[in-house]
Amino acid sequence: MAKRLDPRRLRAVLTYDVPELARALGVTQGTVRAMIRRGLPTLNSQRPTLILGSAAKAYIEVANVQARSPLEPDQLFCLTCKAPRHPWGGMVDLVRTRRAPRIEGLCEVCEGKCSRVVSAAKIPEIARIFDLATSDGK
Repeated sequence: MAKRLDPRRLRAVLTYDVPELARALGVTQGTVRAMIRRGLPTLNSQRPTLILGSAAKAYIEVANVQARSPLEPDQLFCLTCKAPRHPWGGMVDLVRTRRAPRIEGLCEVCEGKCSRVVSAAKIPEIARIFDLATSDGK
């Protein structure tokens, strides 16, 4: 799922068909059908396909937890692969911005841009893990 769905938008005691569930979640009917193919339980295989609100809420909660992928200390998030990756050669740039500093590097798999927001207090630890170069963000 591209965006995190909010299970609180559903009522556990109601039964939804595909269009109703799509409207309640603010997604397309195709998204709901894809959720069914990935394991969202339905009441039966007859038309219209009915989904228990409680089953949909539980499915979405599990999917949201599984979508989170915490990074290891030596990983960055690849914006191309959409997955945690090690930077190529262990080389990263520290970019200081007005908000929070971040480290950037190239993905070892696809050579796309990898990034991670870090706290200023953890920069010495980051310098021990990676080959660190600094620059100012714009």
